[in-house]
Amino acid sequence: MNEAKINAKQGSALLRWIFYIVGMLFLALGIVLNTKSKLGMAPILSGMFCLSEIYGWNFSRLTLYYYILLVAAQFALRGKRSRLVDLLQVPLSIGFTAAMEVFKNCITVVPETIWAKLGIAFLAVIFTGVGIMMAVNMRILPNPGDGIVQAISDRSGLSLGTSKNLFDGGSAVIGVALGLILRGRLIGVGLGTIINVVFIGRVVWLSEKLFKQSMMRAAFGEQQAETKAE
Repeated sequence: MNEAKINAKQGSALLRWIFYIVGMLFLALGIVLNTKSKLGMAPILSGMFCLSEIYGWNFSRLTLYYYILLVAAQFALRGKRSRLVDLLQVPLSIGFTAAMEVFKNCITVVPETIWAKLGIAFLAVIFTGVGIMMAVNMRILPNPGDGIVQAISDRSGLSLGTSKNLFDGGSAVIGVALGLILRGRLIGVGLGTIINVVFIGRVVWLSEKLFKQSMMRAAFGEQQAETKAE
């Protein structure tokens, strides 16, 4: 392999990591914006947000503990088919929740009108959807939320989409149950939850239409980008 090809390969690898890290930062920012909207979280973290609101516990730290639990659940589901590389989701979660804490401390806006809350909720959806598109397409390491869905799919034989729907539905039920049992009302589940469920997939689809091809060519090269995109 000549020097030009080596430099191109190294450059592509660097771009993959840049796209991946930026995508994960967008995801962290989207989650924090969801909390600021006060309209409800995405289903996966609705339970953690509910507990943080009721007991005053740190939401970022609760999210880290929950992600570690999801990593453990992946190993339980896969059994002997578990992959040691999935343990890297733990340090990934530490970095991810640290970024959440930084964003939470930097963003001090408190929306008072429903329109301001809706604006922040939709901004959260945009960052979340674009972040998912960037991070997932780099094929480096799934976040624990995606990893557990894949593990459920592998163990049950259900499609990835069906497994995602089941996991999100179960997460939403847990969030609703915690709020009703502990405080007699919904906490962390509301209009924002519905907005997340309905629109995040659409944002992922649109961002892929607009940016995926050029991003993949930059990160993987022309030929590999076509293979990865299939």
